[in-house]
Amino acid sequence: MSITIIIGTSAAGLAAANKLRDLDPSAEIICLTKESSMPYNRCLLADFLGGSRTKEQVHTKTQPFFAEKNIDLQLDVEVTGLDVGAKKITLRSGSMLAYDNLIIATGRSAFVPTPIDVSLPGIFPFYDLDHATDILSYQAATKARRVLVIGAGITGLECTDALHQRGLEVTVVERSTQVLARQIDNDGALFLQDLMARKGITLHLGTTVASVETLQVRNQPAYRVTLGNGKVIEVDKIIAATGGRQNLGFAQAAGITCDQFGIVTDESQATNIPNVFAAGDVCSIINLASGKRTFSTLWPDAVAQGLTVANSIVGLCKPFAGTLNITSTNIFDITLVTCGDFSATNGLDILSKSAPDFYHRFYLNDGILQAFVMVGNVGSVGQLRKAILEKTRIG
Repeated sequence: MSITIIIGTSAAGLAAANKLRDLDPSAEIICLTKESSMPYNRCLLADFLGGSRTKEQVHTKTQPFFAEKNIDLQLDVEVTGLDVGAKKITLRSGSMLAYDNLIIATGRSAFVPTPIDVSLPGIFPFYDLDHATDILSYQAATKARRVLVIGAGITGLECTDALHQRGLEVTVVERSTQVLARQIDNDGALFLQDLMARKGITLHLGTTVASVETLQVRNQPAYRVTLGNGKVIEVDKIIAATGGRQNLGFAQAAGITCDQFGIVTDESQATNIPNVFAAGDVCSIINLASGKRTFSTLWPDAVAQGLTVANSIVGLCKPFAGTLNITSTNIFDITLVTCGDFSATNGLDILSKSAPDFYHRFYLNDGILQAFVMVGNVGSVGQLRKAILEKTRIG
């Protein structure tokens, strides 16, 4: 009987465990996670923060699932080392576990920029379920009204929208000169920035937090924040919603090949080490539009990679070809979808259309769609994505 250890219980890890159990009823499957919570969907954290979902509705699996599937789930277990020669992993407790196959689906952990100190009351990261729970608990206890959100990427804007829905006064600081710098073009960003301003959200772009001074306001902790541009803001709560960094430590130390995007895998999601696979946010994969390596934080991509790993372990060929990065979210009462590589749009033909309630832009090369932005009036997204993949001309 083979032993497969899966490190991580989000989309990729669970997909791999579930599929492997279907393919190999006799396999011993062990799922490890350093989180203390049952598996949950990180994509729904802003819904929980904003109040449209309960914590129970964010969870993806409960204990009966693991019992039914005969999968050994171990919470609050952190892997600190990997011996690829002995085929063993070392845990934070000092104990070791042997494996026949290892799946690294460790995802990402919250990135907190300096000089933010999340050990202080009222200062939080926002990346996992415990963070969201702590933010809401603090809000209930203190009735804090003025919130500073650091970061205007997808995580930052979803966090901002959730807090705005709670009726809080939100200020956003972003080091880039626009919101969603990785996902949207400048004009699309201006459309969103105007929408945020109309909702009463204050934006400070092209600057960072230089210093944070602790205050006391009405016997509650508060903070005086000085920005790099010299502006000073007083807030009751600070949230670092600056995304995550990949958990690569023990993998790199063990000699697993990594690049700037993560663990390098082939179409079978195999690494350079025999019997060691990787899947999900932690991976470096192929961008189908450009043919270059990239990473993906998309839930469907992580699931697909997990399924590929399970098939590979039992000798089936179900390759994961790569990703076409697409961002889809509902923020500030409008739907946003972007797709393609916006770093390579210089010199392309542009088709655009806008009105007070929507903004659309399409980037084409000789009539072939390369990328698009749709804010509001979202339709035909599936056909447009297919056009990029198949390199077909569009009208």
